[in-house]
Amino acid sequence: MPKGAPKGKSSASSATRKKQANKAAKKAAYEVDDEGKLLHPELAEALARQAQRGPQRGQKKDKSKKDGKGGKKGKADKKKQYIPPPKPPQPLPDPLDSMGLASLLPADLVVLLRKASKKDVITRCRALEGLLAWVEDALDKTPSSTVNEADADASQLSSEEKKNALDFSDKG
Repeated sequence: MPKGAPKGKSSASSATRKKQANKAAKKAAYEVDDEGKLLHPELAEALARQAQRGPQRGQKKDKSKKDGKGGKKGKADKKKQYIPPPKPPQPLPDPLDSMGLASLLPADLVVLLRKASKKDVITRCRALEGLLAWVEDALDKTPSSTVNEADADASQLSSEEKKNALDFSDKG
């Protein structure tokens, strides 16, 4: 205790003082005289009755008991096992590759078809415009004014090769 503190006044909280008083009562209850008899048998009986009732509401349970009350129930036997995280889903295969069309169709048509399968709306629109230009070129029609000239010039195949590709896709 500090020097300036008044005598009899502890800095411990009331809960700590209660714990210490209970410990002192337990020691006093089980004190034995020279003949081996209990000095305070009524205190020992009161402590035994309290132990039978269990802890008061709000008190922590004793987890060291092995008789099934408190503690871990059957979990001490289990060994921890590593569970790997789930694998990410596989991307869907390209339908052009899975059906073998990518190797049979002209390369520029495959590129246009792959662009058409993208999510972005602008990319789809440009791919469809390019596809329209490719088909019109294959059928020897004049390209429409909405098609970009760059897409129309991108086709390096002759119109007969494009017609053959269209005829092949109609048969398949």
